[in-house]
Amino acid sequence: MNDLVVVPQTNHWQKLKALVLDSVSSPITRRVYNLGLDEFFAWLSAQEPRPGFTRATVSAWRVALEARGLGAVSINVRITAVRKLAVEAADNGLLAPELANGITRVKGVASKGVRLGNWLSVKQAQTLLNAPDTTTTKGLRDRAILAVLLGCGLRRSEVAALTMGHVQQRDGRWCIVDLVGKHGRVRTIPMPTWVKVAIDAWTAAAGVCDGPVYPDTQSCLNSLAELYRREGQLARSEAAYERLLKARLRTYGQDNPFTAHTLGGLGEVKLQRGGFAEAVTALRRAVDFYRREGVDNWRRYYTEYLLGASLASSGKYTEGQDLLVSAKQSLASYKDSIPPEYRRILDQVRQRVAKADRPRSSLRRTGPLVQPEKRARIDVRFRPQAAYR
Repeated sequence: MNDLVVVPQTNHWQKLKALVLDSVSSPITRRVYNLGLDEFFAWLSAQEPRPGFTRATVSAWRVALEARGLGAVSINVRITAVRKLAVEAADNGLLAPELANGITRVKGVASKGVRLGNWLSVKQAQTLLNAPDTTTTKGLRDRAILAVLLGCGLRRSEVAALTMGHVQQRDGRWCIVDLVGKHGRVRTIPMPTWVKVAIDAWTAAAGVCDGPVYPDTQSCLNSLAELYRREGQLARSEAAYERLLKARLRTYGQDNPFTAHTLGGLGEVKLQRGGFAEAVTALRRAVDFYRREGVDNWRRYYTEYLLGASLASSGKYTEGQDLLVSAKQSLASYKDSIPPEYRRILDQVRQRVAKADRPRSSLRRTGPLVQPEKRARIDVRFRPQAAYR
């Protein structure tokens, strides 16, 4: 076997390329090699007559890359991928060893001199750090991300993979411990105090205690709204649900399960606070979506029951009672699927509704419709008046 000739069958080249891609572990390197080999195969196929896979062919490929005006780094990465292809082909008996040795000796383009980097001054870095609006949860998150990038020098992929478990103290100083970076390298990075302050401001506002340091903002708002509701801080829960609703309307639109779920949570909190008219508006939008999409689960009928209670409490007694009866019958088949927390809320709603035994009765006189389990305050900084961005 003297050379490896390009053949029309694309599958043969795909198998050869798979040998190279399977030999590297980094997804970035795999992507770059894949691009380089695809370009090499396309260039080979366009040559007439079709050359073999030899050192002369690879040298001609390098000349073609230089003619395209590519930089030294771009050319060398592509040549490296082709060298790797020759080694894998020889190891698998598809190319003569002497041809593979000749291809591996093809030199890349020399990079002469040292590039002058473009870095930020202290003033520019401070301006960038102060750019996010820290009156919003999203702004606090953005500032924490910029602080880690500027103060710790992490790559973007490392920032995205950062967890609360990485942030630890060593000898009285905060560090990012045992962070797995490029090519699986494990390292520990010191963290300046002002970076830790920025991270603490974000995690306190978003309620992040474990897991990723920078989870999805909407998920944080949803968790925070439910946490406030369980702790009895209904005003803060309502504010969090309203900000979450704006974000999900902007992201998903009106007809979306996430939006409907948020509307249901917002209506539930408004009902607990005694805002029956506003609760009717939110819950009706959620129920309309569930009915339109044919949703058949406990959450739909739970939302319908809350809507019936809101209607009965806001003066629409007949409509509310009809909806309460139908929703109660449907919920009976999902009794074992309803979480205990929601069963408790249903029981309290039923007790209050039972007191409204005539159309003129109003639940407004008896205070909030659902009494929270406890009123303990939690130490989480939250600004209900700030608009979500």
